[in-house]
Amino acid sequence: MLSQFFILSPRGDALVTKDFRRDLPRRTHETFYRTVRAWARSRRREDGEEDAEESAMGEHSREYSGAPAVFREDGVNYAHVKASGLYFVATTTRNASGSVILELLHRLARLVKDYCGALTEDAVRKNATLVYEVIDEAMDYGYAQTTSTEMLRERVCNEPVEIGGGLAGMLAAINLMNAASVASGVNRVSSSATQKSVVSASSATTRDEIFVDIIEKVNVTFNANGDVVTSEINGHIQVRNFLQGEDTKVKLALSEDLTIGGKGASAGGAYTGVILDDCNFHETANLDQFDIDRTISLRPPQGEFSLMHYRSADDFKPPFRIVPIIDESVPYKVGIELKLYADFNAKHTCTGCIVTLPIPKGAIGATARLPKHVTASTQHVMYDAAEKQIVWQFKKLPGGSDHECSVQISLQSERIPNVRREIGPLSLTFQIPTFSASDLAVRYLQVVGSSNEPRHRDDPPRNPHRWIRYMTKSSSYVVRI
Repeated sequence: MLSQFFILSPRGDALVTKDFRRDLPRRTHETFYRTVRAWARSRRREDGEEDAEESAMGEHSREYSGAPAVFREDGVNYAHVKASGLYFVATTTRNASGSVILELLHRLARLVKDYCGALTEDAVRKNATLVYEVIDEAMDYGYAQTTSTEMLRERVCNEPVEIGGGLAGMLAAINLMNAASVASGVNRVSSSATQKSVVSASSATTRDEIFVDIIEKVNVTFNANGDVVTSEINGHIQVRNFLQGEDTKVKLALSEDLTIGGKGASAGGAYTGVILDDCNFHETANLDQFDIDRTISLRPPQGEFSLMHYRSADDFKPPFRIVPIIDESVPYKVGIELKLYADFNAKHTCTGCIVTLPIPKGAIGATARLPKHVTASTQHVMYDAAEKQIVWQFKKLPGGSDHECSVQISLQSERIPNVRREIGPLSLTFQIPTFSASDLAVRYLQVVGSSNEPRHRDDPPRNPHRWIRYMTKSSSYVVRI
């Protein structure tokens, strides 16, 4: 099916190249990258950007997202996915199914992450021999043989090169976990703890553990009056399994008040629990008890996989509100007061919150300022002349807090008709650790099987480490002005 497969860095460097059929030129990856860049430049010109601005901002610092996932160039069909900044690309001369190729690329990216430990340019470069071996075992003459991490473990012989310090890095991560536990009273784990291979170079560094991440992406649109127009949560439960023992079983229990199908409201219309519109599960999930007590049993495959995907369009409380107040009373000026409210519990802290406000294209410039009591170490606001937008950044934003920002826009004429239509819309990007927008929670996570039993009579019983983490991110968070 595939003629070629390659992995490219964000700069277009070929990290891995595999020519299955030898029916295409070997430099097709250069054609692909040039086409993607040209497509992105064309998209930016349509949005009013210029190449001079691109070079000033840094050519490779932006996402080249203009090209479609599947396209045809010079008689060659290209399909690609982007994972952690790396391009996973396939070429073919046949009229193959684009959706099948994209799914295959996603699975190959997951395989590379499972065996390298992390999906980064450095990890792929240092484990190039291992990556080639994995691709050789997963593909044969361009056809997929298997994308199961568990099945490939019996065939892959190369050991991974540890990224991040090996045993020393793991001990540091363990110390960090213990320090966090003492400080907060809750077991927490660094995100780098999952960046390890499913195969270990040394049994001394192997930990019997499983990670369960509940990741939710929020889509919210507000109208000019501050009312919610559309709201949706797209979430998934991501599992990264490093448990030892082939017959190990896992039992995971979700919220007892979970309702699927949007039937969780009472007769008066009040919200009565966690409501999901639809969901689907991994093929290994045993759902015999799910309808009774919301528990899922499975024999988890090694490596990373998505146990559950779900969607909720039910009414939920958006984590942020922004109230813009526009003042057009001053000639040649437009004043905007922004008020940001963090409408989530104070025990949670948002990281990486960025508010962007586009200004009219005909504006001369803009200035923005924060209240005097605000320090530069907590938040910062600036005017990006190249993008013609105000950027308001927060390092950490605790729940239950509110913040203000004043913006003054300078105009070329005394008045601009319908100036409100040229301002905005406001957009937010953020992530809130330990927070679930849908209130979906894991009640308990049990590991049963021979991995809990001692290998020898004199060995102590093994106690697998179980980690559960929550993360809410913005997907499309827009406020119309």
